Amino acid sequence: MLGNLRFTNVRLILIFSLALLSQESLSKPWASELFCKSFPDSPACSGANISCAYCHQGQPPELNSFGKCLKTSLHEENADFPSDSGDLQHFIASIGSKDCDHDGFSNLREIELGSLPGSLSSTPRTSSCEKGSGGSKACSSDPDYVYKKVWFDVCGEPPSYSDFLKFKNLKAEAKSEAIDEQLDSCMNSNYWRGKDGVIWEIGHYKIRPVGSVKAGEDPGVLPIVDYYADFNLFVYSQIDDHDARELLLADYTVTRTIAANNRTVYTKIAPQRLLDGQVMQPERRVGLLTTFWNLSFYLNYTGIARVLVAQAFNAYLGVSLAQMQGLNPPDPEESSFRDYDSKGVT
Repeated sequence: MLGNLRFTNVRLILIFSLALLSQESLSKPWASELFCKSFPDSPACSGANISCAYCHQGQPPELNSFGKCLKTSLHEENADFPSDSGDLQHFIASIGSKDCDHDGFSNLREIELGSLPGSLSSTPRTSSCEKGSGGSKACSSDPDYVYKKVWFDVCGEPPSYSDFLKFKNLKAEAKSEAIDEQLDSCMNSNYWRGKDGVIWEIGHYKIRPVGSVKAGEDPGVLPIVDYYADFNLFVYSQIDDHDARELLLADYTVTRTIAANNRTVYTKIAPQRLLDGQVMQPERRVGLLTTFWNLSFYLNYTGIARVLVAQAFNAYLGVSLAQMQGLNPPDPEESSFRDYDSKGVT
């Protein structure tokens, strides 16, 4: 009796499996990746592969209108689902001019603009410029506005009235050149690259200054260590076509001076241990990670550089060790609680 029951169950499973296999399906695990290789400029492929909703209705293998159109195109050429991006482009191009979901936009147009070609409720977003702006300048470049924007955002002040009138009277091509020249001038201003300037402020999250213990220039109430050298290196690495990677590779220091024209000048100085204000040996330096300030504030007297490493991961990689994030998944056997520094605390 028990044997017959088992045989019946096995037979039912086999029948059900054969029924599933007999249903033709376009649900392919590589399809979304292949689609984005075929149409890499599609907004739907920006930073990710497309979802199954491009070809399927609800859960695969149920096809939506676009999936059915693609299936018909394959049948017409007696072809299987392509495994090559060129072949997929060919079959989608054959139905590109069709509007499979009847929303007023061709399949190819929806792919190019990032909407779903198999969903009536998903249509490309068209800007007011395409529909006609009604005389508004919102869809065209306004050089007068750009000129003032450069002054405010990069120079930190508005243009003088006389300068603006002079710019306003220029021809279109001359205005474009004047904007470029003004941008170059503003990016050399103290507002942009000087002490407490725009670039300097960007470095705050990575350097984490503490004014109360600041030594040297602008000392705090308890002057212990200076961190302006860190800011100097940060700004230097971000300007004048310097290599931004030097932020984490430099073995040198950078000084900051004010030139005769009142412009801030950053100068690279060859490493001289202690004489350049840094305690780490030059051959062991890795930019901001091993500056005197970083070691003093985040390492101090601890045997294991937990805080220093956590800050580096957080500031430069956006990775939080406190949330068990890291570069690689930990080995469970290696990630158990341990007393690394023999202090009696795991």
